[in-house]
Amino acid sequence: MIMKSTFFEIIEIEETLSTNLHASDLLAVRNDRTPYIVKAGFQRKGKGQGKNHWFSDRDKNLLCSIVYFPRQLRIAYNFYISKITALSIFDALQTELPSLKIKWPNDIVTGEYKIAGILIENSLKGEFIDHFISGIGINVNQDKFPDFEFSASSLKLITGREYDTEVLMQNLIEGFRFWINALQNRKYDLIDQAYLRNLYRLNEFSSFRSADSIFKGRIIGVERNGLLLLETEEGELQKFDFKEIVFV
Repeated sequence: MIMKSTFFEIIEIEETLSTNLHASDLLAVRNDRTPYIVKAGFQRKGKGQGKNHWFSDRDKNLLCSIVYFPRQLRIAYNFYISKITALSIFDALQTELPSLKIKWPNDIVTGEYKIAGILIENSLKGEFIDHFISGIGINVNQDKFPDFEFSASSLKLITGREYDTEVLMQNLIEGFRFWINALQNRKYDLIDQAYLRNLYRLNEFSSFRSADSIFKGRIIGVERNGLLLLETEEGELQKFDFKEIVFV
């Protein structure tokens, strides 16, 4: 089913391998650059970061991929796509979950539980990003998770209420409209401030695991290229890229 919103064409399907893959396949047959969203009730092989999979019961959660064609967005600013996608989800959910945080680089958590995840895929043209796909999975009405998803939770499990995923979708779209406009108008400071203000464990000493050690440090910032800035207990400043460090 295809619907029109004031900002996106919304393509709703019952199931697919993954919404990111479906969205990517559509690019080959579409002849315009209208932003669109693929929304599915079920993913047979939902994609997460790296080789991870996104587990979701049928018709319980919000599974979608946003396809957007930015104006003159340089490759050096690609992490801002991750930031604005995380902020869009944050804005859509924060009235229901006041304790919501963004866990670097872009997981959405409440307390120690993961509520939503993001997978960004960019297509480049010269020194610019031609288009990007923001894959989004939000745990909405799911009330059971497999044992290996011990850190996952959902809106229903936390609040005890059922949610309309269509309403959440519209809230997500409104959030994305605001933040993509901020990005296209180069309001980088506005995006940076909102991202840092809502960052999980900012300025709190925590335990981290890197490739060769476990140590304590505190997050003091995130560079514009996405590198995490940590200060160790000894006062040493260190920088980490994705997958180079994890919370313990």
